[in-house]
Amino acid sequence: MTSHGFLRSPDGTLMVVDFPGAILTSPTGINSKEVIVGVYNDANFANHGFLRSRDRTFTTFDPPGSTDTIPYGINSAGTIIGVANRGTGSYASRTKEKRMSKETRISSPFDGEGMVGGL
Repeated sequence: MTSHGFLRSPDGTLMVVDFPGAILTSPTGINSKEVIVGVYNDANFANHGFLRSRDRTFTTFDPPGSTDTIPYGINSAGTIIGVANRGTGSYASRTKEKRMSKETRISSPFDGEGMVGGL
């Protein structure tokens, strides 16, 4: 079974947002420049982050060593907030800035088991 993402415009127009080759696509955020972030599952059901630009070009991203990436939002400057699992079973919140050129870990008082839900 394949799950599809979508974008609904203010006028009611629906557009499918599917990462190429994914078995599941879930958009999780959009900014004022119409850049969308989200998560997709590959054929092995692994979660990866994606960015879809206004021209409908997709870019995949995962922090180094991550086995599970879930972005939650993007602001107008292009900073992405989300979580990543490095195979330890716990998640660390992260931001990605300027089209994934810089990664910053956000420390959690919960031993890496917290989530940041907004930006």
